[in-house]
Amino acid sequence: MQKNLAYIGLALLAAAMGWLIPMVHPVVPFAIVIGLLVGALIFSSPFTLLCAFILVLCTRPAEFFPQLAVLQMGKIFSLGGVAFWLLSKVLKQDTSWAASKHNFWLIWLTVAVFISSQLGTDRGASMATFNDVFVKILILYVLIMNVVDTPKRAFQFQMVLVGACAFLGGYGIQAQIMGTATIEGSRAALVGYLGDPNDMAMTLLVVAPFVMQGVVSARGKNRVMFLGLALLVLGGILSTQSRGGLLGMSGAGYFVMRDKIKSRVVIGAMIGTCLLGAVIASGMNSRASGGVGHGEVDESAQGRLDAWSAGGRMVMARPIFGVGFSRFADNYESYVINPVIWGKHETHNAYIKCASETGITGFIGYMALILRSLLVTFRLRRKLSDRDPRLEVIAARAHFGNLVSVCISSFFLSACWSWFIYIIVAQAAALERCWELVEVSEDGFAQLDP
Repeated sequence: MQKNLAYIGLALLAAAMGWLIPMVHPVVPFAIVIGLLVGALIFSSPFTLLCAFILVLCTRPAEFFPQLAVLQMGKIFSLGGVAFWLLSKVLKQDTSWAASKHNFWLIWLTVAVFISSQLGTDRGASMATFNDVFVKILILYVLIMNVVDTPKRAFQFQMVLVGACAFLGGYGIQAQIMGTATIEGSRAALVGYLGDPNDMAMTLLVVAPFVMQGVVSARGKNRVMFLGLALLVLGGILSTQSRGGLLGMSGAGYFVMRDKIKSRVVIGAMIGTCLLGAVIASGMNSRASGGVGHGEVDESAQGRLDAWSAGGRMVMARPIFGVGFSRFADNYESYVINPVIWGKHETHNAYIKCASETGITGFIGYMALILRSLLVTFRLRRKLSDRDPRLEVIAARAHFGNLVSVCISSFFLSACWSWFIYIIVAQAAALERCWELVEVSEDGFAQLDP
């Protein structure tokens, strides 16, 4: 009897809530239903949780709407993805995980970063950055390696990245058109981590070669889709007026053109013309950072040279584990000589930053990850036909260009601890596994697994 009364009470409570909700606002019931459906979709698999995590990392909703910060969406999606994946492994009684030679070098780098954090000039600050940044890198790597396990999922994951970056690109273009770009008066940036235009350009470069490859290789409606995405992404890079971003985009453009144009001279001329046009169109030649320097070198360029010299001195002074993970800026003034800019200053070079902060030990692990990713994706690019219009093939072939663009821009951007570099490194390892059993027929087309 008591049990029946409890059921009746719950039913009456549910009916009362259903009657009261529309009185608050007529749209509320629809919002609740849509929210529940979206939540059910996100939490339906580790892959969807990984995609939601990527969207949060790229678009930073809590920084647009501070009220969302209390939800800790990034932590919920990342930890939820790991927990879901581990639970599925337990239920299947499967103790294996995705094997790759990348794994060894990531462990090497993790150990080097941890030790440099302990031995660096500010242990507390380094460990705080390690827990906030590098732990997310490890979570991302593990999820991508183990969840992105088919060519179809590799393409879907890439499209999630493209969607997020298209949003960022559209935001940058809108900032330029509306005159709301505030960095140096004309450079578009987002908020938080992407408040630096160079970081925003690096993020967009992660997908720029892919959308360019799509324009060249896709057919029909897919080509139109890629053209629209390319305009948003490439326009967003130009809106940041990042020199490193522009050079990275040009480097990737070479490999995209190489599929269709065999003459290196023609390709070089086309890239040079596009580069000049992009500089003029973006207003980069009138950036506020230019004009004050040593001789003919502007302040921005001279500041980079000063930072690179300081980074070299840090490596010479502390060659094994560096000055401490993410502590270059704090140590800059102690190692720089007669700089054009005093105060905290970043390296604007991912390779020097890695070597100066984690020493030769960390630099070996970092470069091994990058070089092996380039090798894997170069082999995959040569294995798959450039005449194959299928989207999975386009995504796989384009990933070499994604890596090239980021590697080039890394000479001018302080991005060695950016999540996005490790996303494309993990993608390279995942692609190697996804396409391991894919054969290529006599006509040169990839035979996709069903």
